[in-house]
Amino acid sequence: MDASVCAADWMTPSEIIGWRLRRERLRLGLEQYRLAEKLGISRMSQSNYETGKRSPDALYLMSAYAAGVDVCWVITGKRAREAH
Repeated sequence: MDASVCAADWMTPSEIIGWRLRRERLRLGLEQYRLAEKLGISRMSQSNYETGKRSPDALYLMSAYAAGVDVCWVITGKRAREAH
């Protein structure tokens, strides 16, 4: 079973999105501060998104998509059909 499905049983929606953001960052081979630099935010903001303390806004998600993050998966748990 997919870990994200199991996590849904005990994580809040913000925590699930944060967990997926972290998985995407790791998939891209980036440390928090590197992704934060690419997105024009602080490392602390990136950390807050990944831990679910804050929810990312549309501008963040647009920038994340441009940096290679599968935003569809981050939001829905389903991978985008086309690569970008």
